[in-house]
Amino acid sequence: MFAIKVVGKLRFPSSIPRNHVHRLELADENRLLKPPSDKDSHPDQLLQRLQHLDGRVAERFMVKPDIKAEFAFRLICDSQHFVRQQHSSFIALSYRRKRVVEKHPDFYTLPLEKEMLQAVWEERVSDNEGLWIDQICIDQDSNAEKTISMSAMDMVYRSARLVVVALDDLELKHYEGEILKKHVLKYEALRHVAPSKRLRRQHTPYLEGNYGLLQVLQKILSSSWFRRAWCRHEMRLARDHVFLLPCRADASGSLKRTVLRLTSSYIAHLLALATEVPFDAKIELLKPALHAFFRDRTQPTTSGTDFTSHHGNFSTVVAEVFGMEAGGDPRLPEEQREADARRDKVSIILNTMECGLALNPRSKFGRVGMSKEDCYYSLLLLALAAGDPGALCSVGKPLRIPVQEAVHRKPYQISCWLFEPTNVDAGLNNYKTLDRLPADSKYSTGFSHGHHFIKLDLHLLSADNLHRASDNPESLSLAGSFVTDCETRKLGRHRKRYLLHDRQANDNFGDMRAVYSETLACVFACGPDWMSQVCARHGVSRFKLDLEPACWLMVALRTMNGKWPKVDWVDRAAGFIMDFVNFLVIRGMPQRSLRQSEWWRPCVVKTPNAGKLLMFKPPGEDVRAAVPSMLLDIDYVHLARVWILVPRTTDSKWTLRGKSVMFGDDAALLQVNCDGDEGQVVKRQQEVYGRDVDEL
Repeated sequence: MFAIKVVGKLRFPSSIPRNHVHRLELADENRLLKPPSDKDSHPDQLLQRLQHLDGRVAERFMVKPDIKAEFAFRLICDSQHFVRQQHSSFIALSYRRKRVVEKHPDFYTLPLEKEMLQAVWEERVSDNEGLWIDQICIDQDSNAEKTISMSAMDMVYRSARLVVVALDDLELKHYEGEILKKHVLKYEALRHVAPSKRLRRQHTPYLEGNYGLLQVLQKILSSSWFRRAWCRHEMRLARDHVFLLPCRADASGSLKRTVLRLTSSYIAHLLALATEVPFDAKIELLKPALHAFFRDRTQPTTSGTDFTSHHGNFSTVVAEVFGMEAGGDPRLPEEQREADARRDKVSIILNTMECGLALNPRSKFGRVGMSKEDCYYSLLLLALAAGDPGALCSVGKPLRIPVQEAVHRKPYQISCWLFEPTNVDAGLNNYKTLDRLPADSKYSTGFSHGHHFIKLDLHLLSADNLHRASDNPESLSLAGSFVTDCETRKLGRHRKRYLLHDRQANDNFGDMRAVYSETLACVFACGPDWMSQVCARHGVSRFKLDLEPACWLMVALRTMNGKWPKVDWVDRAAGFIMDFVNFLVIRGMPQRSLRQSEWWRPCVVKTPNAGKLLMFKPPGEDVRAAVPSMLLDIDYVHLARVWILVPRTTDSKWTLRGKSVMFGDDAALLQVNCDGDEGQVVKRQQEVYGRDVDEL
């Protein structure tokens, strides 16, 4: 899992000879490179479905051409003489470019510091294994070769036996390396504990009591490699990873010939610990997707090579890639460079999704790029055409489509029913590839009087059995006192993440203490059985350890009308209740959707079969909650699939105010997920619009 490598004799002390870089013949290339495993085996049909949604968007893409025969596949080899058939595998380098490699008549300059390059070289399993480095193995003087190679990156990184990640934009001190070494020894000593449970889910999170390791991990995750879109693409494609970090060799800092080696299993363990404590904002954006990726990638599969679970959700990948950095062509002016960077991101998404499509270079989108909003609009429609449910459940800001009817006229924006994808989308559905939308789903999109809409079937939830916290003043008072007491006593493992004092949340939703109190009152109304089922379904942290005492405390408080002595409270039980309320608020409230203040509050819907659903919605007699018929699959339970609607001028037209996750027990979800069951009003082919632009 971890090693401190003292770099010895350098294979390439100052340069890489050009006669060590060999272009492989097509037969060897075919043997080493795996063909693309396109998820959509019929990209022409995907393009046709997109054409039905918006022909203008469909023109921006084309079926990806087969470029394998045109790709110049080179490897850096140990010998000047390349011997065919001896190379059965190769490794690839992934790094953030700090140096520009210079090509000379007889040699290339080094892409990394010499000690780091030697550590990468030593990852080969034999002298016959080659190394692929983009700046050397792609002719940087040929624009045509660079364009072809960009489309071939998925083949290279998917086919490499190992991807070596060089985090050379940071340097650990000697004592920081020792902290990592001591921690792995502690981890390996717990052989009687399952690897996924070692040092996890302690009452006080492990990293809170090990500040030194917390600081080292924060330093590692602050590497710019984790924020680069191309680097993340390479990470997702790789079969296995090794991370290399430069480190001072002694406490005096006089030597610099030591490299730390971390396996993907060790990274997965550190990320699992990191999920239990808050980091700074930039790392918090990265953590959920990184943790889910390495957690699942390091778990054994039946085939040993089935790593498709992280390539199937368009909306997840769109949110991640657009949340990362891409520099664009540095030779271009700033505005064009930003457009070029967005075009790079779109290419990364298409390659990652392996949908068989590429940007059409003949379209304006492919030539000069588009705005961020236009990229979102195009990709979300493509996701919908591909059957990705996330396109209907993204929870960012309402999307506005830029329109320019003529070159001489000023562009303007129109409202759209789509919402921008965010990292919250990634957190909700990154854990696996979700079921595709039903093939027989009946839906269409269009424009009407300057507004974009989707026409689809809706299942309206009953408004007759709606319960709000204010319906039971005594329970609401008890909940308010409980929240205050827990805050005073500093109870709750995740209290640093509570939104009680978050300025933006209080501005958007009003008094967040009232939100937490009302949510807890709704939890009281739903009862301990409901809470148990929601915890199990959503995998709430520590529910296997703390749920039972938390349920007993809830029963005692309700039975005694809040007079159960505080000295008899079990602190971890009270803290778990507060953590559970925080989980509901963070998952259910539209934190990133609002552009102005709007008081969303929790409510409980009671279904005819005695089930209970908790969701969040704004006040208003005409506000209705509905689930699109396409989203009735139980596989979508973690998504924000409840659409909060208000009627427009006619019965068949609605405005989408926002979305919420629906937290239900088994009985309620069984009823909701049944097409046309009792207690639901099914509205066929309803037009759903976004909010007016002036309202946003």
